[in-house]
Amino acid sequence: KKRHRILRNLLFIKIHAFNPDKLLGNLEQKLRFCFSPAFAALVWVTVAIALLLSLLNWESLFVSLGTVFSLYSIPLIVVIVFAIMTIHEFAHGLALKHFGGKVDEMGFMILYFIPAFYCNVSDAWMLKKRERILVSFAGGYIQFLIWALATICWRFLAIETPASRICLITIAFCGIQTLLNFNPLIRLDGYYILSDFLEVPNLRPKAIAYVKSKMKSVFTGKAFRGNSGLSTRERRLFLFYGTASALFTCALIWIMVQRVGGWIVHQYHFWGILLVSVLFFMAMPIADKENRA
Repeated sequence: KKRHRILRNLLFIKIHAFNPDKLLGNLEQKLRFCFSPAFAALVWVTVAIALLLSLLNWESLFVSLGTVFSLYSIPLIVVIVFAIMTIHEFAHGLALKHFGGKVDEMGFMILYFIPAFYCNVSDAWMLKKRERILVSFAGGYIQFLIWALATICWRFLAIETPASRICLITIAFCGIQTLLNFNPLIRLDGYYILSDFLEVPNLRPKAIAYVKSKMKSVFTGKAFRGNSGLSTRERRLFLFYGTASALFTCALIWIMVQRVGGWIVHQYHFWGILLVSVLFFMAMPIADKENRA
């Protein structure tokens, strides 16, 4: 147990920063117009214009994106990423405050050695279904707007200027992060939106446990008892989601081991093999615990 706690501390470092409830309350009063239908219409019109510009200039955009990622761009990339992540989390908090909730924790964490901000919106469980979904959607929603504005600005800025590079980095990060963020097979916003929409709390651990029990009954020949107390809808949902989630996790681990692990082994040989093995066996207990949480 002690070793498990040490591994968890290494892979999940959470730093409580401050209580943002008062700050978010003041911001919500000033930004209340952002929750109006008129503002939503403006956002989606902006996104549509940006999407059209991207399609018309996709070749130029693709070539330009390839030029901004270099060793010299790392400091600028870090600053932009942290700024967007901060806005993303504040959007979740503002949405919760707008619907009458309370946000008593916001801070910084390192998850699997990846830095990230977090906003505790657990108070959203007191809200209605539609409001919970909107709270989860708020972060990605504001990133749609940031991406759209960056795309429009990039189109009218001179190439190779600092402002153009900032726009390109913003476009790339918002695009990639939004795809990951709304993937319901990862425990990010898309997962919580799906869970709230289906009204099934703890969807992933329940589905994973169901599929595990199903597989054990198939390979051991024992009677499957995982159906007890579950409706037909829940059995189908758990089987489909649990299988899809497990396959996605396996594919992600395979890609990481093959690409990243292969590069590390190629560069550092024996020490690379040792490092990849250590990281793999450190991650497995935590991944299993997350599935059962």
